[in-house]
Amino acid sequence: MRGLKDKVAPVTGAASGIGLAITRRLAEEGMIVGILDVNADAAAKAVEGI
Repeated sequence: MRGLKDKVAPVTGAASGIGLAITRRLAEEGMIVGILDVNADAAAKAVEGI
């Protein structure tokens, strides 16, 4: 992926599974990722992990 650095992406269901994998990949590309999930504790752990 090219040209994604500093772009913004909200990801729903981002605390686990496919959503978390997508979130990690986008963050690796330099994107600013909004981690959204109904489980606030899991979302906070996802933020820490990334």
